[in-house]
Amino acid sequence: MLEKELKVTCDLAVRGGSMLLSTRGKNPLTEIKPDGSITMNADKALSEFLASELAKCFPSYGLLDEESPQPDTRNKHELCWVTDPLESTISYSLGMDTFGILIGLMKNFRPVLGVSYRPATGELAYAAVGKGAYQASPAGKRALHVSPSGSIDVLVSMFRKSPELDALLQLVGPARVRQMPSSFKAIEIAKGNATLFLSAPETTMNLWDLCAPQIILEEAGGRMTYISGSPVDYAGNLTVKEGVVASNGTIHDYVIGKLRGVLR
Repeated sequence: MLEKELKVTCDLAVRGGSMLLSTRGKNPLTEIKPDGSITMNADKALSEFLASELAKCFPSYGLLDEESPQPDTRNKHELCWVTDPLESTISYSLGMDTFGILIGLMKNFRPVLGVSYRPATGELAYAAVGKGAYQASPAGKRALHVSPSGSIDVLVSMFRKSPELDALLQLVGPARVRQMPSSFKAIEIAKGNATLFLSAPETTMNLWDLCAPQIILEEAGGRMTYISGSPVDYAGNLTVKEGVVASNGTIHDYVIGKLRGVLR
């Protein structure tokens, strides 16, 4: 189950990454979205590439893509791709290495497959439900496992400042707080490099930011929920306004307990 899907999406992510690297520095800003994020020509070119290739290989599957003008048809498909063709466009535009491609697959509104690729580092993380999480990189292939540590080592957004997040962090009492752009923060937890990612309700996230990272994190032993502790609702709004907690699992219930009482 999902062997073909995983093989195809890993290949597409690497091919798409080569496209991003080859055009880096040649992609002007095309628009600023209502949420303040930016879109470049590279976003749209890669969106079209992924949509075309996925449709060829899996014509009966739906597609939910950050840059696609197509209507949301999640309710019409048991299996639906959820893609972010250029995660952290700002990192890409600034010459950082924390940009990449996210390709998720959900079945009946639950993530069952995820691929994340950071072209600048050559790190390809991938997972399918019940099969574990893995990373292939220039250093080789390895299984991914979260850290079992009970220490609260937090990754937060680098570019989105949030007074609400600052207040939540005070409640949690982290041992360390580090900033990192992009939704690859959840992948860092899957790799064992941190134990918590916290996004406040006032910070906009979308389903394509979460789908692929969630299944990779879960297959590595971690958890991702809303701040309330409820599961992420992939049948609901595209924009997530409940706040998100992603963790190594060990500290998850503790963090949720600390935050639950302050929810609006």
